[in-house]
Amino acid sequence: MFGILNSGSSQICGGSNLDSDEVLVIRSQRGDTSAFESLVARYERSVLSVARSVVADAHVAEECTQEAFVSAWSAIAGLRKPSSFGAWLMLIAKRTAIGIANSEKRHSFVQRRGEIELLGQNVASPQVAELFEMLERLADEERLLLTMHYFDGHSARDISTMTGRPVGSVTKMMSRAYQKLRMMSWNALEVNHDS
Repeated sequence: MFGILNSGSSQICGGSNLDSDEVLVIRSQRGDTSAFESLVARYERSVLSVARSVVADAHVAEECTQEAFVSAWSAIAGLRKPSSFGAWLMLIAKRTAIGIANSEKRHSFVQRRGEIELLGQNVASPQVAELFEMLERLADEERLLLTMHYFDGHSARDISTMTGRPVGSVTKMMSRAYQKLRMMSWNALEVNHDS
């Protein structure tokens, strides 16, 4: 759409790399796609870098980059401070990458559960099936954090970087989610014991 990830020329039709972000944003807000293409050329490496800090896969990071620029183009008319375009764009990039990473993790979690179930009774014991059912009852964010930590082996610090949350918040959320799992487990034991 905007020639994303095809940087080659230092000047994109109608916009100059010498123009300030503010000038290019104001022109973009008026519908000037060539001005926005200049912003894309200026920021695509930074946006890709932000995406790569969240997702490891290069192709997914490129998808995040394209999505971020499409989102920015769609929302640029509402940007009140054209001079803050760079920071605004980086925030869009990070949120886009986190959103895509979360959907990838959710897909990975469901896929992993299916793979374990296909392995047979030796691996997919009733306890494992019950664990997956309890995980599905957690809020999406809690399930994501526990899956990233216990299934993918990421540290709280890594999860903090990937989700954009402070390390303390990540550890607290994981602790609460773990407590919820324990309570679900105890409740299941009580129900089974009473039967």
